[in-house]
Amino acid sequence: MISKSFHTKPLVPLLNRIGKFYVLFVSLNKIRLFQGMADSMSEIRLRFPTSMDQVLWADDPEKYLNLHSGSTNANKSSGGTAIFHGQDPSEDEKKNIRRFFRSINKELDKLLEDKNLPMILAGVEHILPIYREACTYDNLLEDSIFGSFDEEDLKSLHESARQIAAPIFEKNQKKAFQKFEELTGQGNALAVSDLATAVKAARFGQVETMFVPLDEQRWGRYDAETNNVILESEGKPETEDLFDLASAETILNSGQVFSVARNQLPGKGDLAAILRFPMNV
Repeated sequence: MISKSFHTKPLVPLLNRIGKFYVLFVSLNKIRLFQGMADSMSEIRLRFPTSMDQVLWADDPEKYLNLHSGSTNANKSSGGTAIFHGQDPSEDEKKNIRRFFRSINKELDKLLEDKNLPMILAGVEHILPIYREACTYDNLLEDSIFGSFDEEDLKSLHESARQIAAPIFEKNQKKAFQKFEELTGQGNALAVSDLATAVKAARFGQVETMFVPLDEQRWGRYDAETNNVILESEGKPETEDLFDLASAETILNSGQVFSVARNQLPGKGDLAAILRFPMNV
């Protein structure tokens, strides 16, 4: 294809087979956050205290010192936090661990802009239930990854997380299909089947979910000055595939796109889009 923009629509199924997800590695010595996709996982830098020692010291230095008094030898031998050493923490130890995890949860809530992504917990098995008690993240998945991971284990961590996340995104596509059909049946303005309308909505970040036909092109161009979509019968140097444009703009504005065969497209229009809020007429 020769066009003024890249033909990206065939790549969309790779994104949707497994979309973005978070992996939160929970440890008393260091909390680490990763963002994963189907083929990669990268660490998100945390600019706040991520160890239990750091958090409890900042919270109450005097109380922290009292907790550590008499624990010097234990701290040296364990190489980690002196407050907790075993796999069955006492109630007092759990209270301090909860304080640490509540602080982490609060900081993550401020950090994470996209709270719709599923989050998977990873870490040693006896710590994760305590974190779940403190966590308020709405999309925390029930399945966890148990173990202690270092830099050499990140590939296996990503693979385990990918397997957990995959069914979630398959379910999301089915739910989106059903939602569009329901909105259409109600005559709701949030369901859009017209290509030109969907392109304009995508440009302004109004599209929550979009279905586009995989093996079709609709040529045209978008005039930003007039907010008009001009349709053409064939491709020209100044035109582009409007399905590609609508898909790219939706993804850039944190929407999700499903590129499917025409017979798998919901509705009977050019495409199918679910808006976050109605178009201004």
